Amino acid sequence: MKDTKVLIDTIVKNKMKRQFTVCTKVNVVQKTKKTPGTIRKVLQKNAVVDMDSGRTYRIPLVMLEVA
Repeated sequence: MKDTKVLIDTIVKNKMKRQFTVCTKVNVVQKTKKTPGTIRKVLQKNAVVDMDSGRTYRIPLVMLEVA
């Protein structure tokens, strides 16, 4: 059972990584708002995102959606 969970987690993580590449326009999804930005670098579980406001943040991949 544990092996199945690990396999599913790996598949989901790889799918997320393929979806997000450098220079992809994304929205950072929060509870009440979506903030636009551009991916600068994709890490293992996070992405470095340049927000349209000029700031740079490290954001978990699960909080991102393609704009």
